[in-house]
Amino acid sequence: MIPDKYLIKNTVKYVTSVIVGGTSKLGLEIIDSLLEQGGYVIVVDVYSSENITKLDQFGKDALISFVDYANITYLEEEIRRLDYVFYLAHESRDVGAQVSSQQFLSFSNYLDTTLSLAVRFDAKFILTTSVRAHQMNISLSPQEANFSLVSESQLHSVYTEREIQRYAESLTIEYYTKKKLDARIVRLGEIIGDGIDFLSNTPFVEMILSVVKDNVIVLKKDGLETEFLVHILDASYGIIKALFSQSTAGKIYTIAYEHAYTHLSLAYKIQDVNPDLKEIIFTQEKDNLPSLKLYKPAPNLSTIGWLARVPIERAIKQSLAAAKIFLLETEKTFNEPTSDENKKKSNPKLQKFFALVKKSEEVENFSDDHQNTITELIKQRKKQEELKKAELSLASERIKKAKKIKNYTAAEKFQHFLWDISLSIASKLKFLKNKSPAQIIFITAATITFLFFYVFLIGPMIAITRNVVMLETSVSRVFEEVNSNNLREASFELDVIEALVKELLNLVDYLSWFFDLVGLKNQKIQVVNTLSWSELYLQIARKIIIQFISFQNLLELQEDNLILTSGSDSFLKVTSAGNNLTNKIDELEALNTDLEDSKKLLESVLRELSKLDFTVPIVGDYLYQKYLSLQKITKEHLKFLDTRFVTDLLSSGTEKNFAILIVDNTRPKPRIGDLAGLVLLTVKSGSITSIISKPYEEINFDLSTLQDETVKTVNLTRFTQKAKSQITFADLMSDITPNFQTTVGDILESTFGKKIDSIVIMSLTSLLSISKDLNSKVSISGIEVNALSDIVALQDTNRSLVSRNKAIMEFASRLLEYLHFEALRKDLDGVRSFVSSLESDNVELINFKYRDILTEKVYEYVDFAKFNNFLSIYLNTEDPLLSASDRVPQLSLSVSSSFDTNLKESTSILIRLPNLGLSSELSICYPASILNADFQVLDVPASRVVVNSYDDIKCTVLKILNELVVNLKFQKQNFLVSQGPINFSYLINKSPGLLQNLDIDIQFDDSFKVLLNGETLFGNKFIRTYEMLSDNLFNLNVSKN
Repeated sequence: MIPDKYLIKNTVKYVTSVIVGGTSKLGLEIIDSLLEQGGYVIVVDVYSSENITKLDQFGKDALISFVDYANITYLEEEIRRLDYVFYLAHESRDVGAQVSSQQFLSFSNYLDTTLSLAVRFDAKFILTTSVRAHQMNISLSPQEANFSLVSESQLHSVYTEREIQRYAESLTIEYYTKKKLDARIVRLGEIIGDGIDFLSNTPFVEMILSVVKDNVIVLKKDGLETEFLVHILDASYGIIKALFSQSTAGKIYTIAYEHAYTHLSLAYKIQDVNPDLKEIIFTQEKDNLPSLKLYKPAPNLSTIGWLARVPIERAIKQSLAAAKIFLLETEKTFNEPTSDENKKKSNPKLQKFFALVKKSEEVENFSDDHQNTITELIKQRKKQEELKKAELSLASERIKKAKKIKNYTAAEKFQHFLWDISLSIASKLKFLKNKSPAQIIFITAATITFLFFYVFLIGPMIAITRNVVMLETSVSRVFEEVNSNNLREASFELDVIEALVKELLNLVDYLSWFFDLVGLKNQKIQVVNTLSWSELYLQIARKIIIQFISFQNLLELQEDNLILTSGSDSFLKVTSAGNNLTNKIDELEALNTDLEDSKKLLESVLRELSKLDFTVPIVGDYLYQKYLSLQKITKEHLKFLDTRFVTDLLSSGTEKNFAILIVDNTRPKPRIGDLAGLVLLTVKSGSITSIISKPYEEINFDLSTLQDETVKTVNLTRFTQKAKSQITFADLMSDITPNFQTTVGDILESTFGKKIDSIVIMSLTSLLSISKDLNSKVSISGIEVNALSDIVALQDTNRSLVSRNKAIMEFASRLLEYLHFEALRKDLDGVRSFVSSLESDNVELINFKYRDILTEKVYEYVDFAKFNNFLSIYLNTEDPLLSASDRVPQLSLSVSSSFDTNLKESTSILIRLPNLGLSSELSICYPASILNADFQVLDVPASRVVVNSYDDIKCTVLKILNELVVNLKFQKQNFLVSQGPINFSYLINKSPGLLQNLDIDIQFDDSFKVLLNGETLFGNKFIRTYEMLSDNLFNLNVSKN
């Protein structure tokens, strides 16, 4: 009976291997390697006490089970896991020995049963056969060498060992191809070394035994027959490596030394390791075997990295040592009585042999002579082989009978039923392989639970997270695209965002049960509200973007009909009348109502969003802040998209004339700067039909329409008064009154014979600001112009005022040409920069029909009559030597005003002037109600001070020579206290075209309550410092406490 420790272990914890024929020397080596790797090994072999004893060497705790051949069919019901199957079919004492059909069938049944077992458990399978058997098959069979079957004419009822091995290979390949078994075959060379089988009838065994016995080697024929050899350790390592490697599936390999050895070469190697060898004898003895054909073995296993580790010389030494031990033990065994006690003491290697011999009819007596001993032993081995075949046949019959009559209990049947279902499931779902029914049930339950939560909770949550991440990415991309003027891509991204928001709304609604369950109902409502308003916002934003695209389409239809010339007539000329875009302009104008509605609705949505209490960061406040930024960008685009603006500029159907006065604000004037030149362009049906671009000195202005009133307004800010006949067109840049607009318009119409619809005064620094924002820089004579120093470089060595004005106008003309075609089509940043420049104090718009489209920053000369108190500072220089400056003058202004209990104002003014290095004029303008006696100039002698008046404006003009600081002060009675609450304004006007800072200090007596711009003035004191970008207006409400 098989000991309990070797019974089948019902486990799936360990990697499980089955070794058929595992009690052989090679099998034991494989078992040892598998156990070292923590595996569980099931050995299938003939049950005998000798075989059980062999397994005891691995220790009582080794994970080993033993199964008799007769019980192999029950193995699939007993085991729960199978990973590897080793089928050792290479051993044969005589590959030419005959076997009966019944014996052949028995072997076939065993192999087929084992292969089916491997298929059932999806295990990896390896079959070992011998190289010598295959070599003989090639020599004896006319058919294909690897797996071909013989023809019907060759069928017979008696088979040989080599045919069994050929059949084993064929059946294994059939399972690989038809049943997808992960199988491979290795053909072993003859095992040598410690594992050599001295009972096998091979030339190498005969040579080794001959050397040990007689110190001679007898070689048959010429000794050129070849042998394939392998050391037992190398064979064990190679078999395991072949099975574990996935690349070997479906292939056949040879495990042997890389080169075959002839009998003669083996004799010489034996002679090298055994110097006592007397001689090598050649004999012409004939055998019954045919001559072996030229043989090419299967690819050596070295192709996948296996190498023979034991050298052939060392293997021969071990074989010789094993032979000596074998002969000594054989002699001892046959000389001793065969009592039960002696049998127990006999060598384990021979126990199996004697057990089989005992079952034969008789055992012949062996002589004491060594030669007779070996001869008789080989005869007995042949009988043993026959006996073993008979045993296998009997075992096959017992298997059939046992399978029919074996009964199971109800519990066992149920257990087998569960395992059958588990294995069936595992065969289809590989991740369940080697799992017990309990584990499969647990995994199935866990999977169903997970799927439930995934479908109803986790999946939607992941989708929400994914959409939020994508939403953030898409919103950022919209900003990038809009800022890059890729409006079509921005429109596509808005579609994506809108789809994401809709999906988020659906997902939040789908998860309402969860939010309510965990107490997040209010947060859910907040998110839904945010997303709902976001959806509306995105729809409006996309509508506006589409209108932007319509505007882009219009700009792209502009014809490139401007060319830059070097002639004296004009820097710019028109080559054609351009495209008639009336229909496109009218289409845009028709969208104006929708656009206005969209803008209002957009602001309304943002107001609603601002009212929400954002408790969910990403889909709440994040989106709101992004929408605010997007609205800001949208407003920037709307400035030049507004169809009223477009219609006014592009002139749908009618002809319009626009004059652009280019002024140099490095040469300060009360009206931004000194006149450098003029661009006059005529627009009709969306195209420029004519253009003039000249420096100031090349234009002959007609001043015949100049009025006497204009002489007064021009002289208002001048120290030296000019007569009407002395005034030039450039002198008009000193006029700070509304009279300027009419005067300039009349002169331009008289000069060019065209009605001027709008006038733009644009400073040099504004032009440079536009140039900086362009994708392609404006280049003239190899100089990229984007700074004042570049204008100086264009003047070269000629630093006259004429050369400067010419350089400025050439730059302005080149910039206008670029904006007209390149920027309108590809570089909307330039257009946007142009529109933005209209909002600075360096630009003035005159008779601009729709100036309300732009923000309140658009500079407009103040109507001083509207203010109770005002202060304006202007610089004026006419020195022609100031013609190569690369900086804008900077002026600092400090104003300190105090109001006593009677609201009498006392104001001190400190002005820090730029160091221009030459004489200039400083004008301080204030209400005419201030008496001359109340206004004092402290640092400039009276000879350089004049006071000019016009209507309600009074200007004190100082001739500045080398003063850098000027102090002034005045007093003024504003209102009577008895009037009750008083509202009045205090305006400090920025000097246009200059850089200017303001320090202001306003103080009221403690008996008053003061509101400044609607807020209470704490301590009745207001102190601030400003970088003046525009006028500063202070609205005051004063009442008694």
